[in-house]
Amino acid sequence: MLNPSVPENLYDEIKSPYVLPYDLIKQNISDNQGFNSGEENRIQKIYGQEIWTKLERAGITKKKIKRSKVLEVCAGNGFLTYHIIKSSKPKYFSVNDISSEEIKNAKLLLLKSNLKANINWEVNDIHTLEESSKYDIIIGNSFLHHFYDVPSALAKICNLLEEGGIFISLHEPSIRALPIESGKILAYFLSILKPKFVND
Repeated sequence: MLNPSVPENLYDEIKSPYVLPYDLIKQNISDNQGFNSGEENRIQKIYGQEIWTKLERAGITKKKIKRSKVLEVCAGNGFLTYHIIKSSKPKYFSVNDISSEEIKNAKLLLLKSNLKANINWEVNDIHTLEESSKYDIIIGNSFLHHFYDVPSALAKICNLLEEGGIFISLHEPSIRALPIESGKILAYFLSILKPKFVND
């Protein structure tokens, strides 16, 4: 199952790996609303370089960000927000998370780092988010596994995109995430044969 809040002993009861049963949705929402990962520590230059390498591979340059209306979904404690603002301020930037504590952490990170930007901060569940705005770019980092209904959340995201807009998820904590994101073909094939070895 994608979602980390689902106890492992319930996996067999879940028919779809992407949609939680109704009785677990409330727990999932509650767990995510109460999530507080604390102060963000990944503010070193190397993390920013990794983000921009991935974005540029997808055709999203710093110039494109500056010209775009950007929605960051499930922003957490500000990891991605920080690195975007540090290098390229979007024309319009809306930052979303279901946890008010995580949004508070993200705001504090920018304040402590003396990074100023005009940001629309939103505490909302992306599944039920109602917006009249459309975005050129919708972006997130390590978040799809928090959704209780992945297909409906992705449909919601697609509806928020301008025609020709881009949606990108930069990372998901899966067994093959590291070899795939590294771009090393040998590591990918090794991860198929010995996934635990590659991650260790």
